[in-house]
Amino acid sequence: MNIQKLVSYLVENPSALKQVANGNASLLHVDQVTASIIVEGFQKEDTIRSKKWKDAG
Repeated sequence: MNIQKLVSYLVENPSALKQVANGNASLLHVDQVTASIIVEGFQKEDTIRSKKWKDAG
């Protein structure tokens, strides 16, 4: 499993990430703990990004 390729795919396909986050899809060859960590990382990045925009305004 290449995490970098997986993350790149999810960046390019946010709808797939949303399906994984909602529990409607899974990531092949990725255990549930790792999948949760990946989704959490994206969610934290979104929170940081939105806070930066809010603070810039």
